[in-house]
Amino acid sequence: MEIKDLIDKKEIFFNYFELTDREKDICELMLDNLNIQDISDQLFLSIGTIKTHTHNIYLKTNTSGRNDLEYLFKNFEKE
Repeated sequence: MEIKDLIDKKEIFFNYFELTDREKDICELMLDNLNIQDISDQLFLSIGTIKTHTHNIYLKTNTSGRNDLEYLFKNFEKE
């Protein structure tokens, strides 16, 4: 998949699940396989804040963890 297509797919995925801008930032880093500490460091947010947003991402996408989220994204079809 080309980079432009990947970026488009991410935007469509984020919008489909109605993620906030901050949830989009965090979800993108999660999909890039960064751990919570690395996400916290990169976005200058507390680990607790990252965990709260992560929880909200899982609720909105109806997933139960990072592996489910990655699977959902991998199999997500652009509409």
